[in-house]
Amino acid sequence: MNRKTSLYLLVAAFMSFAFVSCNEDDDEKMDYDTSEEYAVAINSFNLRANDSVLVNLDSVFFSIDLDRAEVFNADSLPLGTKVNRLQVEMGLSAVKKAEITMPGSTGADTIVNYLTNSTDSIDFSRGFVKLRLVSHNEEVERQYTIKVNVHKMKPDSLSWGESALAALPSNLSAPTAQKTVELNGEVLCFTSDGTSANRATTQNIAANAWQVSAVTLPSGVKLETLTATESALYVVGAGDALYKSGDAGSTWSDTGVKMHYIYGGYGDVVVGNRQNAAGDFAHVTYPATTDVAVDADCPVEGTSDALVYTSKWSDSPMMVVLGGVKADGSLCGDAWAYDGSEWAKSTINGIPPMEGVAVVPYFTFKTASNWVVTEHTTLLAIGGKNEDGACSRQVYTSVDRGVHWVKAGVLMQLPENITAVCYAQPVVMSTEMSIGSQAVAARGWCDFGMPQLPSWFKVVSGASRATAPIEDWECPYIYMFGGVKSDGSLNNAIWRGVINRLTFKPLQ
Repeated sequence: MNRKTSLYLLVAAFMSFAFVSCNEDDDEKMDYDTSEEYAVAINSFNLRANDSVLVNLDSVFFSIDLDRAEVFNADSLPLGTKVNRLQVEMGLSAVKKAEITMPGSTGADTIVNYLTNSTDSIDFSRGFVKLRLVSHNEEVERQYTIKVNVHKMKPDSLSWGESALAALPSNLSAPTAQKTVELNGEVLCFTSDGTSANRATTQNIAANAWQVSAVTLPSGVKLETLTATESALYVVGAGDALYKSGDAGSTWSDTGVKMHYIYGGYGDVVVGNRQNAAGDFAHVTYPATTDVAVDADCPVEGTSDALVYTSKWSDSPMMVVLGGVKADGSLCGDAWAYDGSEWAKSTINGIPPMEGVAVVPYFTFKTASNWVVTEHTTLLAIGGKNEDGACSRQVYTSVDRGVHWVKAGVLMQLPENITAVCYAQPVVMSTEMSIGSQAVAARGWCDFGMPQLPSWFKVVSGASRATAPIEDWECPYIYMFGGVKSDGSLNNAIWRGVINRLTFKPLQ
């Protein structure tokens, strides 16, 4: 039997099975819902093209909620879009009547017969309009609410929709140094006044409820080098001695290894550099691997906290740091990456030369020409100290993990109430949001407020085809701990911010 014959037999067998299945279905006499309500259903809805209003206006997606009799665009049109003269296209059953009622400016309503005047302009600027459908036999009638949502703010930019401040968690009256890290699901904030030290721990920064205790740090500790690996803490002490703590900083032991600076944790390995008697620097790790000379363009201190990520283009995780101070004392504006064995510059377009910049893995959004919004994982570079010694307020973004950096737009820059600092530590932690809620905890936070959410927020918030509408969701907030001001003093505060769009109820 050749391959063609086998294929014919297979098709014949399939057709026989399908025929039997159809007969079985006929025998079962499946029950179909022939309710007259289907005669007053909206089958499709869109706006007609009108480039003078918005390019690709006819591509805007509208949700039809037959249960609640609502039609709306869950992802709003851009700020400033005029919606007072729009034409609509609807797919309807064979209805006897289809009447659109628009509220008038003087209180009198205007009614449009859609069946005879389907190209008439509809005014959505006064809120929603009503659509009344009557079935062909006039036995069923239903009224729909139709709304064209328009943003009242610019959510696609990183506009700091909510900001708040709280004091660093410490029992010290005047801390002069601080470093915050994450370890095993906990946030650990260490503070020191040069004589005493505190450690504060929490699993929920938003609650601002910390467990604070006194700890003893290694002699001559460089608190800015404090780093967490997967299971331990490391810090550099006097004489460049590397110390390790396996109990979250309660006790410390000398590893017997020397490190000048710690870049970050790579799995269970701590990655740093060491300076020899001649003043030359070498990349080192603990546990130890082969020392490799530091490239002249690679920073030897003052970098951002390290980020470690995996990708389909790499067999090994990649650790990335941004900015810093080179061996000759000049500043760096590039990102450098480590793959477990080698270091290399990973930037094509960097930021201005800077030290102590805070790098945050976060999100930005891009709206395509058909008004479909795409979420992008984005690195934010915030603050840092410029070559003139002043702390920067600039924010830069990278959507390709540090290869290309661009200055963020005006709305993405820091709010005016936030102090410009360098060497702050960013932590991203989600907070549960619910319909109409604001997530800033009252206890210990100085709330700088949030712009008014769009007026349609509560209207849309239950409307969905989903069987279980979203009532709450996780919203990722950025927390910036401490940092150093331009005058060299400690910024004794935690700043909290969030992108506008992430406070909105997710689409369904």
